[in-house]
Amino acid sequence: MSAETVQIVADVFGTFCRRTWESGEWIKSYHPRLVYHPREDEPDTQPFVGRDRWEEIVGGFMEAFAEITFDIEDTHDAGDWAVVSTLMHASGGGSGAGVEDRYVFAYRVSDGLIVEGWEHHTMEEAVTALRERTATA
Repeated sequence: MSAETVQIVADVFGTFCRRTWESGEWIKSYHPRLVYHPREDEPDTQPFVGRDRWEEIVGGFMEAFAEITFDIEDTHDAGDWAVVSTLMHASGGGSGAGVEDRYVFAYRVSDGLIVEGWEHHTMEEAVTALRERTATA
């Protein structure tokens, strides 16, 4: 299932934009009991539990920006896990000012849905953390 896992995760970021947000299309790839771990430099670093909660968190970003898109820079296949390195592009809702930030996402997929997610700064950091997490699981 590994190539399929990478494709599911890459599709989430490759298609994310205001249109897929407003239609609800983007959230369909996430499991209702999703567990999501933000980066340590985010305002709230506690894990979010549930697809509804994740939708609220992303909604805060969508309220702050007129548009958010992601360029996929690299992927790493790890069986049930896929790591996707992205460059987020956002434009300010009021000012139109551009913002870019690199996010690396490690997502675990089960039965075609994302059930767990972790954010990182670099691909190396994400792959190392994933190896550590899966070695103790």
